[in-house]
Amino acid sequence: MINPIQSAKLRTFESFNFKYGRMEVRAKLPRGDWLWPAVWLLPKQEIYGQWPASGEIDLIEARGNPGITGGADTVASTLHWGPTWQDNHWDQTHDEVSLPKGTGDFVDEWHVFGLFWDEEQLYTYLDTEDNIIMMEKFDESFWDKAKKQHEDWPMDYYNPWQDSKSKSAPYDQEFYIVMNLAVGGTNKYFGDDLPKKPWTSTSKHAVDEFWKARDTWHPTWKGEEADLRVDWIRVWQD
Repeated sequence: MINPIQSAKLRTFESFNFKYGRMEVRAKLPRGDWLWPAVWLLPKQEIYGQWPASGEIDLIEARGNPGITGGADTVASTLHWGPTWQDNHWDQTHDEVSLPKGTGDFVDEWHVFGLFWDEEQLYTYLDTEDNIIMMEKFDESFWDKAKKQHEDWPMDYYNPWQDSKSKSAPYDQEFYIVMNLAVGGTNKYFGDDLPKKPWTSTSKHAVDEFWKARDTWHPTWKGEEADLRVDWIRVWQD
């Protein structure tokens, strides 16, 4: 079956890349079941190897579903890193923030999502710099950070950052910006325990199951409220 939904992705791979500095995005996030907006960064050159060895910076991700824990009133920031995709240690560098109850979702007002990144630290914030979403200090190598959860790794286990002199590796190289609005998926971002989810992440017929249930989710996509609306993106060095 052809994927029933076509969404968009914009990236600056051929036009703009940067290493260290500050990035801010003023945006309204979408509301609607199974919508998945994201603003993130990927390495220009995978100098430490294939994903996630060369890193990924997720400034913001969100679920468009209203009324659920971790839904349209919540955003998350994440760093993806690890020697192999099986050893992606995103859970050690992940955090999220929710709007106060009764103040609406991220679709209702414009918000600024910020990133600060230098050779000593990387952190993200919401609206003001003191409202931190995720903070990561580069006070130990990512290899040492991973080893805390893998004391059973053999001495010769592959360390993709062993030749770097920086504790911030793989976040010591140029990255480019990606913006996209995805729908659904089978990577468990939308857990199977979510209410009214019409497909399972392990199903061989997930796309078909999703499409057959369109009368349950498509009415929740209401005009511009279902869009990822971006007013501006700014990148600069202090």
